[in-house]
Amino acid sequence: MIPNGPFIQVDLNQNAIARSFPIELGIVSEVGRAIDYLCELGQQVKADEKGIDFRRRLIDEIKSTKSPFRNPEKRDSEASPIFPQALMKCINEMMPEDGHLFIDCANCVGWSVHYIVANPPLQMHNSLAMGSMGFGTAAVIGGKMGAPYKTCVAIVGDGAFMMHGNEISTAAQYGVGAIWVVMDNNELGMISQYMNQFCPQPGKPGFWKDYYKNGNPNLAQFAAALGADAFDI
Repeated sequence: MIPNGPFIQVDLNQNAIARSFPIELGIVSEVGRAIDYLCELGQQVKADEKGIDFRRRLIDEIKSTKSPFRNPEKRDSEASPIFPQALMKCINEMMPEDGHLFIDCANCVGWSVHYIVANPPLQMHNSLAMGSMGFGTAAVIGGKMGAPYKTCVAIVGDGAFMMHGNEISTAAQYGVGAIWVVMDNNELGMISQYMNQFCPQPGKPGFWKDYYKNGNPNLAQFAAALGADAFDI
């Protein structure tokens, strides 16, 4: 991962400079200010018009010949049970342009970040630094209370929903009007997939597949019991 050319590291923490890689220049700075300054310096550099033209033509060619989605046929599918890719497309098309999406952690991050096209003023809220499961399940309530006239939707997995789904009672009590879309596959899918990838058992493909099942709870009944209007898709 060490680059061939000059390597400059900008970091707020002096102790982090050159900790992981050998560098040519270390700059201790607030990162946002450093980026602003680099942009200011960039205005003083004469652009390589031939290079810019080449890159633009290359990007246009890629866009005209390649789909931005890994499985475009699944995103457009009307199969039942619904594909996650198609579910993301449905959410994308139904969201008002000024709405708020709260993406919980685990597999729903991958599905939503790749298959949802979020253009401002639509906002997508993630908790990627900590990866805290259950974040979106609760955060959508605060989001809706903070923006009561905006559509606020949480995309969550069944594992995360079981962790903090009881917060529905808070939303119901105060008539908040948040929306949860729960991807229910009866397992902690990302965990079992990671275990199969990084801790495979010789001669036992898919060994971890049934190791992280959730007990097949009826999440619609659970949500309804706490005061939500619940529907199975």
